Amino acid sequence: MAEPEQPSTARMIDFWLDGEHHFPVDVAAARAFEEAYGPCAAIFRDLRDFLGRAVGVVFLGLAAFLDDETLARTLDELYEAVAPGSFLAFDFDSEELAGYPQALAMMGPQFRMRTPASFAPLLGRWVPTAEGIVPVARWRPRGEPAAVPDAFHGGLAGKPTD
Repeated sequence: MAEPEQPSTARMIDFWLDGEHHFPVDVAAARAFEEAYGPCAAIFRDLRDFLGRAVGVVFLGLAAFLDDETLARTLDELYEAVAPGSFLAFDFDSEELAGYPQALAMMGPQFRMRTPASFAPLLGRWVPTAEGIVPVARWRPRGEPAAVPDAFHGGLAGKPTD
């Protein structure tokens, strides 16, 4: 694959973050930008750190493809990696989908459905917020929740600060 002729802002940021997914055209553009603006690497490291502090963890669309042991271990590893006060946004597919065998067949043999009661223990040390585990359409809805099947559940869980 030929190297691109035009710089990419995303690859310039990768350069500033000491990544490995940039090309000479991106490095040249990043250095030219720094000549006009000033050093950027520290700014983008601060922005990345801010992202990590502001957005605890988004774990959406993954649970259905992990067995219980892998899911519980992954959530525990995420818990260990985040700062106290962080939150985990999660979702999972409920057994409501069993009523749609044609759709379910398209998901493949590794697809897993869970009840809210069976999902809750997999959160481990994560503590669900007061809303609990609910159909996603009913989690803090704007106005009246949509009239959709309760096939997808989710919630927000936190890592206590004490």
